Amino acid sequence: MHLNLKKTLQMLKNSVLNENAVDTISWPNISTDPVCEYRQHSNIFSLDFPWLFFGGMDDFYDDHGEMKVTANHWTRNMLLYYDGIFACDKMFWLFCFGFYDLMKKSKQ
Repeated sequence: MHLNLKKTLQMLKNSVLNENAVDTISWPNISTDPVCEYRQHSNIFSLDFPWLFFGGMDDFYDDHGEMKVTANHWTRNMLLYYDGIFACDKMFWLFCFGFYDLMKKSKQ
């Protein structure tokens, strides 16, 4: 499980047990400015698909520790995720293949 997700879940558990209920989680950020798909570290997937990336975690540009994640590996993992949540979203498929193509062309 992602480290930030563990912290968020622990915070929610503690607040419920202490009866200090958390009203909201501040994600996704809402802005009138468009997100640039060419800028790295923009969390473009979690901003465009907040219903798929709960809490804004596990975007392609998130810190994956020492493991280097390629666009091919990340998109394949997302589209073949065990519960099918990403595969069922047709716009995510379209966006994923466009992103993968963009990343592939930028390396040439």
